[in-house]
Order: sequence, then C-alpha cells, then structure tokens
Amino acid sequence: MRGNLIIMAEFTKTYSYLDLVKACDSFPYDADISELYKLYVGDDERPHGYMLPSIVQKMPWTSNFQISHTKPLRVHLTNTPPTTSLSEFSTYCNTAFAGVINAAIDADLFSVLHGEHSEPFLIPGLPGLVHLERYAAPLFGIVSRGSHMTVYTRTADNELKIWVAKRSMHIFTYPGKYDTTVAGGIKATETPFETIVHEADEEASLPSSLILADAKAVGAITYMKRSGSGSGGERGLVGGDILYLYDLEVEEGVVPKPRDDEVEGFYLMDVHEVKKRMGRGEFKTNSAVVMIDFFVRMGVIKMEEEPDYEEILWGMRRRLPPRISYIANNFKMAEKIDNPDVPHGKKAFVPLENNPEVMTSLTHTLGLSSTLSFHDVFSIDDPSLLSFIPRPALALLLVFPVSKTYEDFRVKEDKDRVEYTGKGPEEPVIWYKQTIRNACGLIGLLHAVSNGGARGLVVLFCFFVFEDTGYYGIKQDTNTKPPPEPNTSLSTLLNDAIPLSPLERANLLYNSSALEAAHQQAASQGETAAPNAEDDVDLHFVCFVKDAQNRLWEMDGRRKGPVELGQLGEEDDVLCEKALDWGVRRFIEREGGELRFSLVALAPSLD
Repeated sequence: MRGNLIIMAEFTKTYSYLDLVKACDSFPYDADISELYKLYVGDDERPHGYMLPSIVQKMPWTSNFQISHTKPLRVHLTNTPPTTSLSEFSTYCNTAFAGVINAAIDADLFSVLHGEHSEPFLIPGLPGLVHLERYAAPLFGIVSRGSHMTVYTRTADNELKIWVAKRSMHIFTYPGKYDTTVAGGIKATETPFETIVHEADEEASLPSSLILADAKAVGAITYMKRSGSGSGGERGLVGGDILYLYDLEVEEGVVPKPRDDEVEGFYLMDVHEVKKRMGRGEFKTNSAVVMIDFFVRMGVIKMEEEPDYEEILWGMRRRLPPRISYIANNFKMAEKIDNPDVPHGKKAFVPLENNPEVMTSLTHTLGLSSTLSFHDVFSIDDPSLLSFIPRPALALLLVFPVSKTYEDFRVKEDKDRVEYTGKGPEEPVIWYKQTIRNACGLIGLLHAVSNGGARGLVVLFCFFVFEDTGYYGIKQDTNTKPPPEPNTSLSTLLNDAIPLSPLERANLLYNSSALEAAHQQAASQGETAAPNAEDDVDLHFVCFVKDAQNRLWEMDGRRKGPVELGQLGEEDDVLCEKALDWGVRRFIEREGGELRFSLVALAPSLD
C-alpha cells in the first residue's frame, strides 16, 4: 500500500492517511452528475444540491416545486418572491421546504429523518436565511456546515497529547466511534464560533470563558461525500461539507467531562495512540480528517516523510460544486438599472464567470507564474474563513450587482475628478480604461496581475504557440535559448502598456488578438451557461491592489482613473482589516449592509 501506514504491523487491516482522506472525500471526481437531479431555487442559476433519482421519486413534492425527469434533471422551487425583500424570499422558501419535509416525516418515508424534526441548517449561497431541517439536508444534497475543535495539551517534557471524545453507542450516527474533542452542526442562525462555544459547554463541560479567551480559528476543510454505513440513513446520498476548525491548548489539569448523553467519555491520547486507532478505522470518518489536518499543522505529518503529502492536502480542500459565495455566477437582478458598461456597437466579450479556477487558468495562460492562484473568499469577518486564504493576498476582486445607490455614488464622486493621465515606469499603479463591453472581469484580472507583488511574478518567456488559437502558452524549456524580448502575452502587454497613456492602453487591449483569444477560451469554461457577449450584465468587477509604497488602490476601468484609498503598513496585505474597511466593507455599508457580493483573492498557490 502506498503511503505511510499509521498503525503497527500486527493489525491486518490498516489505513494510510490518504485512505482516510479518500474515505471522507468519497464522491468521485469523475462522477456523472447528469444522472443526479440538481436543486434550484427561484431565479438563481446555480444548483444548490444534488439529489438521487430514488429520493426524488419518493419525495412528497408540493405544487411549489417543478420536477423535470428528462435531462437535464431538475428539482426547482419556483414562484419565489424577489430577493429585494429578503424576509419574504426566505419565508417563502422555508415554508415550501418545510411542507415537503413535514409530509415525509409524517409518512416515515426516509430512515435518515429518524421520524422526527431537527434544527434548521442554512442552505449556503442563497440570500437571506433560507434553511431546511438538519436530518433532511442529506436528502436534498446541499452543502452542510459544521464546527470542530481539537483540544490538546503538552506535558512537562513537551509531549503532545490530544483529548479524544468517544461517541455513545446509542446515538444514530457512528455509534462508538472516536471523535473530535468538540464538534457540532452549525444552526442556520449561528456562526461557526458560536457553535463551538455552546457545544464545548454542552458536550465537554468546558466553560465559555475558556473558549472565548483561548480557542483559535485555524481554517476549514471541505469535501464531497456519498453517505455510507455509519451515516445512519439511506446510503449513497450526495452532499458537501464545510468544517470550520478550531484549536484549544489547555493546561494538563483541564479535563473535559461529558455533560450530555452523546459522549461516552473523553480520553487523553498521545500521538502514537491516535495514529493507531485512526489506522484501525476507529474514528468517525470526517473526524479522522480533522485529526490529519491537526497533525499537518503540528508537524506530525511532514512533507519530507509522507509520500502522499500533496494529495492529502488537496483531498481536505475540495472545491465544492454548489458555489456558496453570495453572488457567484448569478447574472440576474431584481432591480434593473441603466447598463453602466461600454455602449452597444463597441467590441463585446462574453462575460467571465466569477470562478477562481477559470481566472487562474486564464492568467497562467497569459503568463502569470503558477506560484500564484485565485481563491474564493467566503467571509470578510470570520477569522476561520479568512485563515483559509494563503497569505499574503496580493489583490482582491470584488463582484457586485450595480445598484442605483452605487451608480449615484460613482457619478457624484467622479464628477469633479480629473481624468487620469498617468504613464511610464514611475506610475504608482498600472490602470486600464475599459472600452470593451462586458470585459470588466478581464480588466479586473489585468489590474490584479499588473500591480503590486504580482507584477514581479509575470513569466517573461514562453517557447510555443497553441496551434488552434495562435496565442502563447507557458512552457519552460531549458534547452531552448530565450528570445531577446519578453514574449508571453502578459509580459508583452506590460512592456507595451507602461509607456502609454490610458487611452492608448485601452486601444492596445482593444486590438490585442492574443488577449481576445485567451479570454474567449476562458469564457467558455466554468460551471454555468455563459450569457451572450451583447447581453446587459448588471454585475461588475472592481480590483483592490497594494502598490510598492504600501498604498491601497481601487482599480475600476469604468471610472476616471485609479482611486487611492489609504496608506497600509509594510506587513499589511489586501485582506488586512484596514484594507477591508477602506475597500470591500465600504461597498457593503453604502448599500445598507445588504449588498450581495462575491470576493476572490490573488494569493500564493496551494500546491
């Protein structure tokens, strides 16, 4: 078996770290999802769940739902109120889901429901507070959220020991298995940290004062699964999970004690004991992966010693198919305004999907170093989610619906602003004026990779041309003498653009066949059907970057030039509190705190 075995040889059945990760992240990457029913809500074009045909056939649907049994298979909650009234939208959706779930419980149709009601779980990605019952979540295949906290101590001789919970034999799921010290599902009205605070008290008798003072958010793991033998219900159900992770180091005298009947007891184990029991399969499936992540952070699992190190890391950070950022790829708005983009009659591009994989692929194709990638930012206020982003973050791309409030603000602020004329090597930032319709995504990407720390990571040379498109790709070849001038699309663009005025730069982009070909290829990728190039799309990209003098800039190709927002510290990046206050949070506050948005960061790659 490949990889380090994590128990002693005398046991006949052993699991490597990678085996345990794959057992949790069990939904095949090459699965044919066309055989699953996708769950849609209202006008949102994104699927929010994946349902088995057997579940769809058995579910007591009401007239609120439309079911399509021909491909593409769909379950669609229809006639939803506009999202401009989040209360009405949420109430309608919650009532519709409750009607179906109540009927299923009353008829005892699914064993996973236990014949009883359960707390509400949020459907991530929908505006407002749309939820369904916890036990029903696997039937609808939504992304569920949970919080896990590992409590550990160090002995006088610095030996690491971990408090491990053992689940009671009478509980419905994974009875008798070892578990994370404190764990629980996140109710719709709670934050991940609030869940940890009350679960620590209820399960382990750990006071809230201790958790509030010393618990540390350390990131999250994500995976896709099919329910198995320990899940306590129908097998084969498809779903994703986000587990928010916390660590708590305690003194040797602190001992967690069961307060409810879900935990049989707590056991203080050294690393060897934990490894042994994990390898025997004695841990709850996702709790084993939480422990593996803890081992990575504590240096127990080392890259130099674990041959599957990279695959293990990727298996704990799977990109979930249902997008959970607040706008993602939804190109529709309830409130229409005059389209603020370039007028009809100009060159038009198919809008880019706000998808980090698509953005990364495009910028790498153009010539950005593979050491940088784009990453979803799921929250700007939850430290556990922010810690998931590799640092330093060099640029932020904010995608937001262009409201009348924003347009009024933009027009007023730009009214007396002088048209920007900067150019040359002394220019603090490289700014691109947008003259191509629906190209704000591309302009935002160019602002991100042309400025700050990213500019120094533009690859200069490439040695082949894609025959089908005619534009350059990146391929390092040490046996080929580099050409005399930079020739990747991005390095050439920067070389040509720096001496030009903003209008001349705009013409350079407008007439660049390499840029157009790369954009066309990227726009054909993604998770949703792309709109047409000439469509009026009411979403807009704005970029935030930090320059060499540590100043924060707002970069928007529709404005009169770059907007300087303030002076950051040398150690600050664009995700620091000051940068978020001056940038993203300012947009949200201007909309009364209800702006739905999506945020992507340019930061170091994870591999």
